[in-house]
Amino acid sequence: MLVVGLDYSGKTTFIKNCKKLPEGGKEFYTTTPYLNLDMINLPSGAPCIVYDLSGQGRYREGWSYWYSDIDGIIFVVDSTDHERFYVVKELLREIAAHPALRLR
Repeated sequence: MLVVGLDYSGKTTFIKNCKKLPEGGKEFYTTTPYLNLDMINLPSGAPCIVYDLSGQGRYREGWSYWYSDIDGIIFVVDSTDHERFYVVKELLREIAAHPALRLR
């Protein structure tokens, strides 16, 4: 799964809240300035690797690199950030129109 959204929209917090480690379980987490890699369990119990990509403007063009290798996208929106809703709208349009995703 790819987790995207604007910077400071709550992507990493969302992932952390999805994690439920069993007693004595080890946390799997890798971080870089652009990418956080983690693992969560889906409601079915199946493990899912999530790629938490930076939402800063300079990194958004790099999101499309991942589109062909993912099974889904979670787009996180900060509902209190009214001033940037227009940016969210345009990003969602760009993602939906991307050729790597339209064909899937």
